Amino acid sequence: MISYLRGKIINKSINYAILEVAGIGYQIFAGENFLNELKINSEVEIYTHHQVREEVSDLYGFKNMEDLELFELLLTVS
Repeated sequence: MISYLRGKIINKSINYAILEVAGIGYQIFAGENFLNELKINSEVEIYTHHQVREEVSDLYGFKNMEDLELFELLLTVS
C-alpha cells in the first residue's frame, strides 16, 4: 500500500499530477483545489490512497492526513 510520497511535481493535468520520486513518476489523481496549489518543479509531500481494482491501480492524493481520512471514511458509505 502506498500511503505517502515526497518528490517533485514534473507535470500536471486537469485531474492529476505526476510526482517524481527516486526517478519514478507516479500519476496521482487529486481534487482541483489541491492541484491548483501544486507548482511544476516544486518539492511536495502528498498523502495517498492506493486503490486496486480488477484492472486498475490508482493513487489519489491529498494535502494532509485529515483530508485522506475523510476520503477513506466516505469510501465506507454504502
